[in-house]
Amino acid sequence: MKILITTDLYKPFVNGVITSIDALVSQLENKGHDIKIITLSNTHHSYTVDNVTYLGAIDLNIIYPGAKFKLSIISKELRAIYNWKPDIIHSQCEFSTFLVARRISKKFNLPIIHTYHTIYEDYTHYFLPNEKFGHIIAAKFSSHVLNQCDNVIAPTKKVEKLLSSYNILSPISIIPTGIDLSKFTEEKDVIKIQTIKRNLGISENNFIIGFVGRVAKEKNLDELFDIYNKIEKDNITLMIVGDGPYKEELIKKSKTIKKQIVFTSMIEPKDIHHYYKCFDIFMSCSSSETQGLTYIEALSSSIPILCKKDPCLEKVVIDSINGWQFENHEEAITTFNKFYGDINMRKTMSNNAQVLSIINFSSSAFCEKVLNLYNTTIEEYNKYKRA
Repeated sequence: MKILITTDLYKPFVNGVITSIDALVSQLENKGHDIKIITLSNTHHSYTVDNVTYLGAIDLNIIYPGAKFKLSIISKELRAIYNWKPDIIHSQCEFSTFLVARRISKKFNLPIIHTYHTIYEDYTHYFLPNEKFGHIIAAKFSSHVLNQCDNVIAPTKKVEKLLSSYNILSPISIIPTGIDLSKFTEEKDVIKIQTIKRNLGISENNFIIGFVGRVAKEKNLDELFDIYNKIEKDNITLMIVGDGPYKEELIKKSKTIKKQIVFTSMIEPKDIHHYYKCFDIFMSCSSSETQGLTYIEALSSSIPILCKKDPCLEKVVIDSINGWQFENHEEAITTFNKFYGDINMRKTMSNNAQVLSIINFSSSAFCEKVLNLYNTTIEEYNKYKRA
């Protein structure tokens, strides 16, 4: 099968959407399918590298950090895609490359499947101060895009429920995103971990609370800092792994907290598993996740989770088995103290974390479900065309 995937962001950037795409592409190619990707370039120029076509674009950081917009939908690179002619299009973003996907769909009468990765209501603070108005805009925009698709993938029941409230008419299929867990399930590289700690100035025996992700306001790191500040334990470190527009603000706040907080820069995907292995527990107060891929990466690395309660984590973080979800600061601190003080609990939950993640979130299982949806969608679309 010839499958075209469209996404506004792709390598060398790193985020959950790109991780999801990579896992899917790798598995599809292993099964013999022909994959091409259309994304946006870092420059005004279009070019193609291997199976990825980068369309010339301009930055629109004023709207949202990292946002870009394509300059043209006419290029020799796109003509090559036309000549290749896919069997189905899988869109992964609602902006520029979705317009490209729609153009190709109409030109060749092809079905579009779309994965809804981002809950835009959690991001409208970048350009809209009014939360209620932000919800209305997100709902109208999402329904406009998704009602042009033949099928929509929601990674969790939380997202499916939200989309249903937006009056989405297209069929919605819940398919949890899978990831390649092989790096995360490897044994610890003790030398590598010692080097990371030394470079960050962390004492060898410190208990490390870790966070991995985009350092942005919607990740609610202020609340994480507040909880950390209330934990009355010695020899602990909070490690923030990643980069983003809110980092400088958080660095300033960290200087008002007496306990150690360290920040890394953006870490290369090939190295990120070493940073998870430094943690004793992964902690997050984010409520903007659609599935929480970093949570799955942490669990696969044998790191239990302590996080803010979120419907998207219903089958990811299982209370007292591989972690906990808390509803307030007091609950978070009480749970942390219990985990911190019980070595046997740490070992048991660490083992549970990895075993359950392998069973539930492998990229091969994810690929099979998506392939089934591709085949069903093509079959239904062809029936419609013949009717």
